[in-house]
Amino acid sequence: MQKGNVVNAVVNAVIDSNVLTVDTFNDLAKYCNNTVISVKSKTGIYGKIHKLVVKNSKCSMTIDNIKHLLKNYKIFDGLKEIEIITEDERFCTVDGMLYSKNKRRLYSCPRGKYGTLVIPDGTDTITEDSCSSCNFSKIIIPDSVKRIYEYAFIRNYALEEVDGCKNVERIGDFSFAYCQQLKKFPFGEFIKNIGDGAFSNTMLTEIYLPEGLSHVGRQAFNTICVVNGFQTYVGQSRMYDIHIPSTLKYMRKKKRKSSKLCRKKLKFRMEWTILTTSLTGCPMNLDSVITDLDCWMMMVTKWKITKKGAANYSTIE
Repeated sequence: MQKGNVVNAVVNAVIDSNVLTVDTFNDLAKYCNNTVISVKSKTGIYGKIHKLVVKNSKCSMTIDNIKHLLKNYKIFDGLKEIEIITEDERFCTVDGMLYSKNKRRLYSCPRGKYGTLVIPDGTDTITEDSCSSCNFSKIIIPDSVKRIYEYAFIRNYALEEVDGCKNVERIGDFSFAYCQQLKKFPFGEFIKNIGDGAFSNTMLTEIYLPEGLSHVGRQAFNTICVVNGFQTYVGQSRMYDIHIPSTLKYMRKKKRKSSKLCRKKLKFRMEWTILTTSLTGCPMNLDSVITDLDCWMMMVTKWKITKKGAANYSTIE
């Protein structure tokens, strides 16, 4: 039972004002899973915990289980800072975020962070789901970051701007999906791989894919726009510009709903910008471009060059 501000001595968790202090992550798990807790403390309700203090990070829990606790329990909706007092061989905290001991892998950013999120220099990997569903409006990613894994920044609805990313080589599946205010992204010269749905449901309107990029996943740029005050998917009349690099070798098709190799009533449209209508900057003629699109196992049914120089493919499986 909860008594005062102390939650069951076996759990070893204490709430004082906006700070939750636990002995270990195991105690944090017990606290979160304790059905007796009525979510009330001195501060009242879920989301009022602004700081988590872990006395000793050595525990039997996996990294994924710890990340799940911090991302999926509503009591941490307002969490702004994580602090580890005694670090172990796996974990440490940097600028209020959970990191690997060597400070190279970002494991978890508190959901209550606002304003500008500055990823510390020296970070080389932003791990899966580490910065999802937060409240910051801008991210600064240092030159040391090379990999952004799946779902890393998904559903950051307030995110408007990303700076840096000069040395990022890989952007995983759905990394920035549903960042519905994001309009630009600085693709660096070392980018090699952009995963499925990486920028779906964003508002990117100018996309310059640099030379060296070789792989783009399905629906990576299935973006949205605002029409009459409502968000909708980009239609033909609002086609955006994409520069296709000559190094691009693989563009993954939309996933089938069944394994049968038959035509589906599915349409998949991608809009590309060719720098000029003569395909300058892309060392392929029109026929070879269409042939390369066949690697998606889709049939090109329509080709249109607009006045803006944007190429529209309408395809059907």
